[in-house]
Amino acid sequence: MKALFFKIIPYVIMLLAVLAWAFGFVLYKETLIAWWEPLLMALILAIATLFFYKKWQWLTHSDNKILNGICHLFHASAFCYLMILGGNFMLADPSSTREEVTVLSKHIETHKQTRRIGSHRYVPAGERKEYYLQVIFKNGTRKKLPVSLSTYNKTRTNATRTLTLEKGFFGYTIIKKGI
Repeated sequence: MKALFFKIIPYVIMLLAVLAWAFGFVLYKETLIAWWEPLLMALILAIATLFFYKKWQWLTHSDNKILNGICHLFHASAFCYLMILGGNFMLADPSSTREEVTVLSKHIETHKQTRRIGSHRYVPAGERKEYYLQVIFKNGTRKKLPVSLSTYNKTRTNATRTLTLEKGFFGYTIIKKGI
């Protein structure tokens, strides 16, 4: 039983790192921040702790410095990315503000759907449409926001819409209630 536990742990650690990246990306979608800022902060923190690369030998089963360094960069930056965006979101100031944003453009993304009809056989099953508004804030920040079909149809280009925003713990604005 103990041997099985030690065989499963590396896969669990890898899954946790991938989930940290995924949850961080979900939080990024709700935050008004350039895509490279939290990524750069996470990489800087991971590089600052790169001297811990030897601690990853239990996961890689190798003495290779490059492999262990890459493993450290991947896992440490995933953790830092989630902590930066998660801390900004969870520790945000609860007082919210409402801001008028201007709709720059509207667009629809169409995706093909398939359905499975047998083993290894898929046929077209129609299309799925996603509706987006490109908005600009008073400070010049642009953001592509997903909206429902009814909101998409009601909104006109160059119209103003109201968003509920909160100031995050690290100073990055969070969209609490969309259009």
